[in-house]
Amino acid sequence: MTFGMEFHDARLLDFVCGSDGNGHVLLHACVYKSDGIVFEDPQESGWQNCRLVLQGMRVEGTLVEAGEYAAEGALWVNGKIHDNVIFLPADHHGSIEVHLMMSPLFETLKIHAERISSTLEGPWELEHIWNLDEMTSLRR
Repeated sequence: MTFGMEFHDARLLDFVCGSDGNGHVLLHACVYKSDGIVFEDPQESGWQNCRLVLQGMRVEGTLVEAGEYAAEGALWVNGKIHDNVIFLPADHHGSIEVHLMMSPLFETLKIHAERISSTLEGPWELEHIWNLDEMTSLRR
């Protein structure tokens, strides 16, 4: 089974950037899972907490508060962009950037790090089952 997460509409539950450069972003986000390849094959989507753990991090931009929503987001790993969706579990080393455009001001929070990993937490709440026809129409 494969998993993925969408940044759009994710609600920020917690954000920590410690003085030692370690921290996390905890989001209540739309999480996808598939017996095939997530975002390509039939899948299910629902809501679950996802903790992005960052090491060697520094932050640029406006600080965010719990309860704000992401209008969009992206993850760069060594220059390769994962725009608005990422595969889970994340476990990447190198040049990491996470960009989150947060409402209501729509300013971008930029997080630079040396490592990112992820864990899913709490129950998963089913929202939609995507059949093959729906997945095919999304690719057009």
